[in-house]
Formats: sequence, C-alpha cells, structure tokens
Amino acid sequence: MKLKTLAGIVALSAMTMTGCETQPQTDHVAAYTQTKFAAEAQTQNLEAEMEITDVFPGAVPFHIRWGNASIGSTHPFVWVMGTAQEKPLTFIYPYSAGIRKGHARITYRPLNGGITSLQFLADYNNNVLAGPDVFLQADGIILKDGIKRGE
Repeated sequence: MKLKTLAGIVALSAMTMTGCETQPQTDHVAAYTQTKFAAEAQTQNLEAEMEITDVFPGAVPFHIRWGNASIGSTHPFVWVMGTAQEKPLTFIYPYSAGIRKGHARITYRPLNGGITSLQFLADYNNNVLAGPDVFLQADGIILKDGIKRGE
C-alpha cells in the first residue's frame, strides 16, 4: 500500500516538474453556461397544460476535455412524463432539479420523436469528446424555468 502511495506522489511530482498544465475550471463553466442556453433559443417553443404523472432521473455518459486528458462524466437530466388532453407525453428536463407530480404549464422545445444523446450533449454541454450515441425518445425538451404551477 505504501508503495502505491509513493508511486502516486512521484508521478504527481514528475507531472509538475515537466510543466503539465490544467485549464482553469472557470473557463469550462462559462462555456457550458453559454452553450446550454443557446440551444433553447434555436426553435419555436411551445406550451402545454399537462398533468405530470411520473418523474425520474436520467443521465447521458460522455468524456470531457481537461487539458490534454479526457475525463469520464455524465450529464444529469430528468424524465418528465404525463398527459395533456388524454394524450401521453414524455419530456426531458436537461437540468438537475426536483420536479413534483401534478398539474403544470410547461414551455418546451419540440422534438421530432426524440434526440440522439450526442445531439443532446452538443446542445447542453460543449466539452464533449465522445460517448455512446443513444436515441432519447421524447416529445420535447422543457426549457430552463419552463415548469409553472398554479397560474
């Protein structure tokens, strides 16, 4: 065990002495924030009165750039399912949030049956290197602050 710890310290020292650089996290956070809101302004948004009947978490795996390396991560989102005028609907809320079941008015970006995970990541996270391309079947993507209650 001590040998592994010593090897880690030596490797970290070697990286520091050779001038390995890391990019400040603030650059990544600022670029991410700009990207996720730009995607929501690209299409005509719609509204729907619906009864939210089920909510559960989801995540899309990917790799991010960090200097000359890549790090595995996931982009969390929330599946929101419900009905509007007796029609079943499935939405993606691309942010981490607690969403309650019940009546709500939602504002969403319509999808043509769904979106690929790579397109979803391109719209909401600009540091993607690669990830499995999976089709996320949904009627739309709910906008930031696009869930209103009791109005």
